Formats: sequence, structure tokens, C-alpha cells
Amino acid sequence: MLKEDGIISLVSGFMKAKRSRMEKLLAGQGIHSGQAPMLFAIFRENGLSQKKLGEKMHLRPASVTIMLKRLMKAGLVDKNPDAKDLRVFRVFLTEKGESIKDAVNHAMETVEAEALKGLTQEEIESFRRTISRMKANLDSPEPKS
Repeated sequence: MLKEDGIISLVSGFMKAKRSRMEKLLAGQGIHSGQAPMLFAIFRENGLSQKKLGEKMHLRPASVTIMLKRLMKAGLVDKNPDAKDLRVFRVFLTEKGESIKDAVNHAMETVEAEALKGLTQEEIESFRRTISRMKANLDSPEPKS
């Protein structure tokens, strides 16, 4: 049984708190807190291929497809075939997507700043290395004997 103060429980609690804070900051924008990271990635590189977007976000293709369908339904993004390779779809912000760019960027930056408040640069770098190693451990588990 997992301890309440175990690492996985703490990370889960952090993610719940992050989601709650994002929802408050994004209230009235017409998007779900889980959509903000994808929009943020598109803001940074408008016109990414759907595949590259999934790779950058570490999401399976099916998850990317579902998220993009919801963002398209909300009128925030469009998918267009690539001019050179019609099998590739590129994701672009719509005018409506552009209109919420500042609010989403502000929410993402605010949550990060609030989460890191009071931590030294050394603590932040140490945590970054630790959480990256933990993720790598789960991405490539040791083969069972």
C-alpha cells in the first residue's frame, strides 16, 4: 500500500493542486486546464505537425487526436494538410485561439512561478534532474527476470 507522503502520492497531490489553480486562472476562457499545455506548445510553434506536437507533449497519437478534436470543436485550432506531404497534418491557431494566447500564457507562467516560490535555483535544478530520472525509469523499466 502507498504511503500518503510517498513520492507518487505527493506528485499526484501536486498535479491536482496545479489543475485546480489552472482552472481558476482560466475561468471564462472556454478551455479546460488540461488543454492549456497543448495550446502553449502550439503558441510556441504554430504550424507543428500533429506528430511533432504529440512528441513534444509526450502523448500517444490517439490522445493528441482527441485533444485536437476538442480544441477544433472549441474553434481554437485548425488542422491543415502539409503542402509537401498530404499525409502530414499541421496544427494552427485560429483567430479565437490567438485571442486567448495571453490568458493561457499568463496562467501557465503564474502556476509555475507560484509552484517554485521560495525554491533556490539549485533546488529547482535538482528537482528537474530527479523528476526527469524518475520519468526515464518509468519510460524504460528494467526487464523482469
